Amino acid sequence: MPYTIPREWDFAPVYTKLSGVFDADACRQIVAMHAGRDPMVSEMEVDDVSIRSTDLYWLLPEHDGTDWVYERLRAVVHDYNDRTYRFEIDGCMDLQLTHYKTGQHYGWHADLSGRFSSRRKLSMSVLLSDPGDFEGGDIQFFESDDHKPSIPLGMGDAVIFPSWYKHRVLEVLEGDRWSLVSWWTGPPFR
Repeated sequence: MPYTIPREWDFAPVYTKLSGVFDADACRQIVAMHAGRDPMVSEMEVDDVSIRSTDLYWLLPEHDGTDWVYERLRAVVHDYNDRTYRFEIDGCMDLQLTHYKTGQHYGWHADLSGRFSSRRKLSMSVLLSDPGDFEGGDIQFFESDDHKPSIPLGMGDAVIFPSWYKHRVLEVLEGDRWSLVSWWTGPPFR
C-alpha cells in the first residue's frame, strides 16, 4: 500500500458563517424558552484559571414547542453537510441554550472528546441576541498562535464547523449574549 496517493482535493472550509438561520422573532422565541427554569451554571477552572463561566438551559426534543427549532436546524445542517463535508450524520444531541452575562466566557476548547461527546461531527452556534445588546463575546477560531479570527455574527446568524476545531467565546464585557449550540453526531470516523 503506498503511503501517498496523488489526488485532487476539494477542500471544505474549516468554519462557515451561515446568515439568517433564524429571524429576529424566532430568536426571541427560542430565548424565551428558558423562562421559569433555573439555569445550570457551568464553571470550569484549571490551575485557578477560569476556563468557562456560562449559564445553560437544555432544550430537549420532547419539550413542547421545540420541534420547529430542531427541524430548522436539521434542514440547515444537512444541506450544508451535503454540500461540504458529507459526514455521516445520524442525529443531534440536546440543544444548549447558552447565556453569557457580563464577565462570562468560554476558553479554548474542542467539542469532540471522549465519552458522551465522542460521536460529535459538526458543531453549530447560532447567535440569538442582537449584537448591539452586548459588548465582547466574540466567537474565535484557533488557526495559529498568530491568527485567531473572530466571526462577526448578526442576530440569527450561525457558524458551523467540524467538532474537533478549537474555538472560544471571549468574555462578555457588558450586556447579555444568548446563543443556541447544537452538536450533530454520527458513527465513528473510519
